[in-house]
This record gives sequence, structure tokens and C-alpha cells, in this order.
Amino acid sequence: MERLRPARGDDVATIAAWHPMEAAGVRAWWADPDVRPWVLEVDGAPVGYGELWLDAAEDEVELARLIVPEPLRGRGHGGRLTVLLTAEAATTGLATTMLRTTEDNAVAIGCYAARGFVRLPPEEEAVWNEGQRRAWVWMVLHPLR
Repeated sequence: MERLRPARGDDVATIAAWHPMEAAGVRAWWADPDVRPWVLEVDGAPVGYGELWLDAAEDEVELARLIVPEPLRGRGHGGRLTVLLTAEAATTGLATTMLRTTEDNAVAIGCYAARGFVRLPPEEEAVWNEGQRRAWVWMVLHPLR
């Protein structure tokens, strides 16, 4: 059985090991009141993690920090995580759903595109990347899907 549930304190060590990072880093992610952390479980075992970043001022929600650990990749968990997080994003009432990844992550880009996300045009992507620590591939959920 598969389910998306809010992340809990007992998930911190698992998520930190997947990233990898210190557990304090995961707790720091959750300190932001506009971050909603989620865990994807299959048969009671965590197989993925992702967050919703809410930005009411911009009327948008970003799917962020989508993680499926290396040994569990290639089984469809990333796609299901994307679908279920997108459904949660829809419940926020915010108009736009976005996400970002790196140019070299072709698997993720394909996964997101297969679930209705489209890449922003280069000129818009350049604006979104202003002030970022790296250049991102920005994708938005197509409104007609």
C-alpha cells in the first residue's frame, strides 16, 4: 500500500541519510513555516521525500527537495511522489505549481514532464535564476492538464 503522509520527527535520520547530510539540516528545513514536508511510504516503509514551499505573496507553491534514495530509484517512486505532491499542492489554493532541478538531471526532467510540468522559456528561466546559488531548470505545471 502506498501513501503520502506528513513527515515526522522520527523520519529525520532517514531523510538526512538519503540526502546525505546531518539530521540538524533536515530539522532546519522544517523550521520555515512555509515548508510542508512529506514522506512517500510503500507498505509502511519510506521510499521518498518531498516538500511544498508555499509563497502566498506570489500565489505559488513549489515542489522541492524531491528525494528517492539511490537503491530505490527506477521503480516509479519519483513519479508517484511527484503526482501525490502535486495533488497536495492543489489543496493549497495557490494558483501556480512549480519545481526546479539541475540541467544534468535528465531523469527528473523527464519524470516531471511526463506528469504535466513544462520548462519555462529561457528568458523566464534566466529571471527565475537571478540571485540563485546555481542555474536551475525551472518547470511549471501546465494549467491545461
